[in-house]
Amino acid sequence: MGIKGELNIRYDYEKILPILIDLMEKYTSKDSSSVPYETAEMLIQGISYCIEENFKDNAIIDRNVNVGFLYENGLNIVNNKVYEAKGIYEDLIIDFEDYDVRNYKDTILKGIPMFFIKYTPKYFPQNNILTLDYPLIKGIPSSKCGIELILYYLKSIKTENEFLRLFNRDVIIDFMEYQFNDYRNLYLDNICFPVLFNTICRFISGNDINSLILSEKDMMNVNSFFRNNSRMEIKNKVRNIINTVLSNEMSDYFMPLSDDYAFCFYNKRYGF
Repeated sequence: MGIKGELNIRYDYEKILPILIDLMEKYTSKDSSSVPYETAEMLIQGISYCIEENFKDNAIIDRNVNVGFLYENGLNIVNNKVYEAKGIYEDLIIDFEDYDVRNYKDTILKGIPMFFIKYTPKYFPQNNILTLDYPLIKGIPSSKCGIELILYYLKSIKTENEFLRLFNRDVIIDFMEYQFNDYRNLYLDNICFPVLFNTICRFISGNDINSLILSEKDMMNVNSFFRNNSRMEIKNKVRNIINTVLSNEMSDYFMPLSDDYAFCFYNKRYGF
């Protein structure tokens, strides 16, 4: 089971010892003496994970409050985040489209359900279970783990899915087939990156999004649009276009790509 992120244990072992003993007894059905050292350490990390949940998301709780209360309250917060993540996932898969990208399909339709099956908040809330092979546009923060990471991932996938739903399914598939060799099996990057890039190019050329494939004329128009611009000037132009073609929430999410796109435009790179 994978663990990502740093877990800071800020409490004396003496204070969390009663919680640890109780968890070890439940984990081993009262035979706590059979718990390996590594498992005990993971249980301690889980206790710390739950305690720290009290101080996230703008929650204000005095750190001097009884550690037992902090643990139980933190565990409730973790469980609530599991319910929230399940709700987002259930909404996501109602009309989920994987565009025949195997890595995307396997991660969302096979991986995520496995997380909910194997995740044990009571014992190891810090475990990710999954490697999350399909990458996010914004990347996966190394500081997040457990349900926090999965919740972050699902919220991000939801936004990306909403963006892709702006296009007809066949438009994206035709584009992926044209752009990438055997994309169904070999494409391991994020679908949104090339789709939004070509959307920006089509916008600059004055074309609609009934196709994402760029013609020679489109690329000439793009080059002309950015001619003699510095990379920073190109980035600002890209930011303005993203703000124009996407809603506020979507534009905020995808805005970090403006620097990557500026690099591509500055160097006249239109292939991925």
